[in-house]
Amino acid sequence: MNPYKILGLNEGASEQEVKKAYRTLAKKYHPDVNKDSKAPEKFQEISKAYNDIINKRSIPESPQFNEYPDFSSQFFNFTFQDGVFNRGIDPDVVERINIEFLDACFGKSIEVRYTSQEPCDSCMTYFGENKKFNTSMCSACNGAGVSSTRAGNMVINQLCQSCQGKKVEFSCDNPECKANLFISKRKSVKIEIPAGIRETDVIRLQGIGNFNAVRNVRGSLYIKVIIGSSHEFIRENLDIHSSLSVNYLDLILGRKTEANTIHGKYTISIPECSKHLDIIKIDNYGIRSKSVSGHHFVKIEISTPEALSEKQRKILEHLRENDASSKDIP
Repeated sequence: MNPYKILGLNEGASEQEVKKAYRTLAKKYHPDVNKDSKAPEKFQEISKAYNDIINKRSIPESPQFNEYPDFSSQFFNFTFQDGVFNRGIDPDVVERINIEFLDACFGKSIEVRYTSQEPCDSCMTYFGENKKFNTSMCSACNGAGVSSTRAGNMVINQLCQSCQGKKVEFSCDNPECKANLFISKRKSVKIEIPAGIRETDVIRLQGIGNFNAVRNVRGSLYIKVIIGSSHEFIRENLDIHSSLSVNYLDLILGRKTEANTIHGKYTISIPECSKHLDIIKIDNYGIRSKSVSGHHFVKIEISTPEALSEKQRKILEHLRENDASSKDIP
């Protein structure tokens, strides 16, 4: 059946419309909410339709979602036949990485390590050979899924702490599995940090996140960056700001001098009679993205000597005496 029709949509519906329809129907037919006997089957049909649509829109290089079709089907059925619905694992993984200030300006190829939840290799091997999970009846509750304790004339039933209500025990020779059919695997992926990335930006890599057996999907890896600071530069979007300390005489007389930029040294011209905190703009010397380039703004700060020689004092006093704007208070 057409997956769009299952979700009540027309073909060509936007991704936002698909997600909204899926959330609405999944909430309606979720077995934890809907006790109808056909709800599990309907919920699985809705999930499959959603995955079929999303899969067609995924990046071609991404791993296919139906990599464990039989395993996922049996996992789904297993969680219902024993009356325990396992929501599965969140398919998405969020990883935070630290990058240097200049790496954020210019971009960089970087290897990111992250942890994903994967089907246990031992369980998968057993399942592949036997088409079922390696389980036995829970010895703690004798397959009841609950444990009972008596308090006077009352009997209190609680979820079995041994099997967590699953009624069975998993037999797995992998100690990492912890009877959950899943283990944590350390992985790495090489990504390209784009020039001009901001801390509010998130890099999404589809199809390499956790594997969710209930929905039979592999989620995305979301990478959030934390950008280090610079002792010399301040960034504002694609623009770079810095300060340059200049001798007081250079402000008055003007001169050419070098300023540091993220692209190296650049010769700037300080105009005659410049003032403290004046700004000099260097075009296109900020962050250069694919479509636009920022600028570099140099703030001029006056630098005065700690002491004057006798010759310097005489020259400056002579200048002051001949400066009409500088008069002593009578």
